[in-house]
Parts: sequence; structure tokens; C-alpha cells
Amino acid sequence: MLKLYHTPFSINTQRVWLLLLEKQIEFESVFIELDGDQSQHVS
Repeated sequence: MLKLYHTPFSINTQRVWLLLLEKQIEFESVFIELDGDQSQHVS
């Protein structure tokens, strides 16, 4: 199954999301938080 990694503020992601819905292509939505903490590693 197709996975769509997205954030709600991305215009390009919204375009892809709409295309997938219009074409009735099944996909899994994976939300990505872009708050800056994703690059910090816990040791």
C-alpha cells in the first residue's frame, strides 16, 4: 500500500492527497511533525 508522509501545512502534500482521493487510490496517511525535535537523538 502507498504511504503518504505529510504535514497539514504543505501545499504540495495537499495536492497529492487530493489526487489520490480523486483517483480513488488507497493510501496510508503518515503524519510528520516538523517542530524541530525530529533531528534530536536520545542517547
